[in-house]
This record gives sequence, C-alpha cells and structure tokens, in this order.
Amino acid sequence: MTKNRGYALARRASFNSDSAPHKLGAVAIYNNRILAFGWNSQKTSSLQAKYNCERGFDGYSYPSSIHAEMMVVSKIRYLDIDFSQVKIFVWRGKHVPLLSKPCAACEKALRDLGIKKIFYTGNNSYIEESYS
Repeated sequence: MTKNRGYALARRASFNSDSAPHKLGAVAIYNNRILAFGWNSQKTSSLQAKYNCERGFDGYSYPSSIHAEMMVVSKIRYLDIDFSQVKIFVWRGKHVPLLSKPCAACEKALRDLGIKKIFYTGNNSYIEESYS
C-alpha cells in the first residue's frame, strides 16, 4: 500500500471525529491490509487514561477522551501479529494536512505495542518516524 493511500485512509477516518477543533484520523496497516481505523472522540477510554500519565495528567482527574492513535491501539493490541511490521498513518486537517504528531501518551502506547513506523501530517507536509 502506498503512503498516499495510507494518508487518504487516515483522512477519511478523521471525518468520524466528534472532537472539535482537532479532527484526527488514524489507520493501521499490516502487510498491505487494513487492520483498524481510529479517530479522536469525546468518548473516554481507560487505555487513554492509563497512558495519559505520559502527558503529565492523572488518569482520574483529567478527561481521558480517546485519541485516534489510541483507538487504533485498542482495536489491534490483542492480535497475534508482528507489530514491528505495522504502519500507522495519522491525518489532521480538512483540505490540507496539519500537524498530527502523536502526543506522548499515544507515542508510548505505539512503542509499547512494538510498532516501529509512524507516518503523520505536518503543516502542509508529511513526516515519517521510525521508533527503535
């Protein structure tokens, strides 16, 4: 699957977001197969609450609205696959890409799962990161 297709799928997922003003979408790809879509939502998540300490928030006193990347992680974390081969694409922006770098909580969750490749939008650009 091409990077353009990955970003297009993440952009499409962002349309499901009910969280204003930042509508983010994410998609997980494994061996050219779509594993899961995610979007940021006002719905709370115990997984988000667990990782929010990475952002300096207490999971109990800070609203743990789920982020797009965390929604993807929650959907795929029990799969029996090689997570080092999973690619995550994240999109923010309606018509042009805006910065969608994963927050510290989402980045930690992705790393803990063993995901090595993340592609996200920058301000009118596209960024690729590899985690070690």
